[in-house]
Amino acid sequence: MSKHWAWGYFFTDGLLFRSNNSYKNAWCIGCLNHHKDLLRQFNVVGTATSGTSGDRTDADREAQGDISNFCTCNGDCSKSYAVRINSPPISGKPGQSMVPHLSKCVFVTPDVKARAVEEILGKKNRTRENPPVLGRSFSMPLPAITFPGSDHVPYPTVASATPSPAPSPLLLSAPLLTFDRPPKRPRISSLANLDGSGSSGPVAKLWDPPLQQEFGEDFCKLLIATRSSWNTAHNPQLRLFVDKWIPGAIVPDRRTLSGPILDREAGKIEEKLKLKLKERKATFQTDGWKNKAKQAIVATMVSVDFEVSA
Repeated sequence: MSKHWAWGYFFTDGLLFRSNNSYKNAWCIGCLNHHKDLLRQFNVVGTATSGTSGDRTDADREAQGDISNFCTCNGDCSKSYAVRINSPPISGKPGQSMVPHLSKCVFVTPDVKARAVEEILGKKNRTRENPPVLGRSFSMPLPAITFPGSDHVPYPTVASATPSPAPSPLLLSAPLLTFDRPPKRPRISSLANLDGSGSSGPVAKLWDPPLQQEFGEDFCKLLIATRSSWNTAHNPQLRLFVDKWIPGAIVPDRRTLSGPILDREAGKIEEKLKLKLKERKATFQTDGWKNKAKQAIVATMVSVDFEVSA
């Protein structure tokens, strides 16, 4: 089996790629040559700055210890550079790794890049033209259905290599089974009568927006004061308690509590501090850390006339 044409532009050291048992390491020769030129330029600059002669050959540099194992392949430096430079290999899969790399690599010639792009587009077009066939197998063709008084066959039969058994007359005459979605259950109100009968009582009227906003702000303060999680707002037992003892109130969502409501409360506190600290001398102390979600947390404490505000 001949190798893929992409291997003409890749180098391999013969070792398997990571834990793969089939494909080997592959380095793009264009990328390796680019790194080789960078290393040569670095050596030239180092030679110029150190004051030594710049006419040394690669063998001289290797003998003097400037570059270890500079070239061991008789002019083809791909192998030495694959080990020398900090360039991780890719999987030696032509269709999945090597050809896509050549289509994007800036160190290969335009004709190689165009060939790689053409192969990728051709594979996509073949996939679109021949989509995978799902459903009935060609070995089991649909039975031909004829109408009385007519020789027209609406569904053509497909010739099969192996004769398929004729369908049973019982199957053709049996009605098709239909699966209807069951009707939805009626919603049961969480407001139960106090006598414990369990029957739903009259639904309480919802609060007006200003009262509901004030309830959300106070509920946010309650969670902060008790060091409760924002997910407490989604606790089913809490919802039942509010529906029973505070009818008409709507518990805000945890995103609303930790977002707009918390921002408004923080703005109110900042305005109060500005009025309290205006034209007065204060001492500020700050501390910062990160929480479990790696979010930056900054705490501030202000002291004015032996009064502390955090």
